[in-house]
Amino acid sequence: MNDYDYIDNATDLEALIEKIQEESWLAIDTEFLRTSQYFSKLCLIQIGTEDWRVCVDPLTCPNLSSLFEALNHGPTLVFHSGRQDLEIFLQYSGELPRKIFDTQVAAILLKYGFNVGYARLVDAMLSIELDKSQVRTNWSQRPLTDAQVHYAIDDVRYLAQMYPMMLDQLTAEDLELLQADFDILQDPETYQTEFAQLWQKIPQSNRLQGHQRCALQQLSIWREMHAMNANTQRRHWLNDEALFDLAVEQPRTFAQLYEISTLPGKIAREHGDEILDTLKQAQQIDKADWPNFEINPPMPAKDQSIADRLVPFIKQQAKEYNIPYQQLTSKRDIARLVHAPDACKLLTGWRQKVIGEPLCEALKQLG
Repeated sequence: MNDYDYIDNATDLEALIEKIQEESWLAIDTEFLRTSQYFSKLCLIQIGTEDWRVCVDPLTCPNLSSLFEALNHGPTLVFHSGRQDLEIFLQYSGELPRKIFDTQVAAILLKYGFNVGYARLVDAMLSIELDKSQVRTNWSQRPLTDAQVHYAIDDVRYLAQMYPMMLDQLTAEDLELLQADFDILQDPETYQTEFAQLWQKIPQSNRLQGHQRCALQQLSIWREMHAMNANTQRRHWLNDEALFDLAVEQPRTFAQLYEISTLPGKIAREHGDEILDTLKQAQQIDKADWPNFEINPPMPAKDQSIADRLVPFIKQQAKEYNIPYQQLTSKRDIARLVHAPDACKLLTGWRQKVIGEPLCEALKQLG
């Protein structure tokens, strides 16, 4: 007999919403598809506490507005590595939950490591080895098998067990520090596409200069808008190589456009006017507004010396918290800590305890 409910109708969903309003916290996970779409397709929502668990089927309960309203404005929602889940909340409801807790972030302060996976954390905290047979399952297929649903429900079953354990181990100061990290996850700006920077993600974009960079930037924005409107992956609609070649060659006529071998004929025929117009606009961008990679100036010799002397200490802190030391801080972060501590990320969130405050003490000792 299953120890969870599967909700696929409006009546049961309404009863769940009433149940949610009685809880102070809930473990949450989602299953979704994004293999060929620009936006994620929500396929399953798992919700649980230590006492009960449910799966909500969004494909048979398409009106989820009341559910998201109850979740966003109700109890603390506990995620593990919740960024993608929260992005779905924003996509489907237009807002983010008011109260969250992310066990992956909290695990750092409890010395389980940086970006620790759910299965690894369950093993470490509960000595339970999770079934991994459904990792690559197609969550949009119906009906789901018992094995699939059981696999999905385990993502909240053990999350609901680990959360109280973490609260017992974390201090009030720890929770205050973690809130700074959670605030970032609760900020809608975190999930906004930085259109002006998309060009930098294209391979070999750093080889381009001047108006070629302008062209690549504008073409990248143009492609992104089309991918969003068509709800398709940007590279499925038009690949990076074609954008790069267009930026390099700068065609000005249809004849020149058709000479770009990497540009699909269908795109040239249907969107040639837009491409040529985009390239023309890129040519008109003033030099002062040309896009550039952010290049850090050389560090002053004194700052470099201080950073070098602190590397062994940083490695020691990283080892204590099971974090690759390259993920913990950088030499430039150390320089910022010396010159502008108020603007240094090492004094916010979990990094404040793990490396920020210890580094401040180490810097005092160096004089």
